[in-house]
Amino acid sequence: MEAAGGRQAFDTIAGRQRTVSLEGIVAARPDVIVIPACCGRDVGPEGAEPLAERLRNDPALATVPAVRDGKVFTTTFAEVSPGIRNADAVATLARRLHPDRFGG
Repeated sequence: MEAAGGRQAFDTIAGRQRTVSLEGIVAARPDVIVIPACCGRDVGPEGAEPLAERLRNDPALATVPAVRDGKVFTTTFAEVSPGIRNADAVATLARRLHPDRFGG
């Protein structure tokens, strides 16, 4: 997240995998939400799409900037795990966080 120019909204929660309540998301008001699919190398970002859709369509989250502005994204588990895909993951996330810097 930091390498892509972002800041973790839930950096006070210990651990790599964080579970956050709807109330926590509303209180944090994130600009972007990134949801990794779980688990395995053959699971693409579409594996996280059901959760992303629930967040996008939850009326309780309608005023959260990430939801309101259409910035709920999915990714692969491999991209958020240490490994060779991290460089590509940082580039992808940077484009999502800062589309204006990439001609978008």
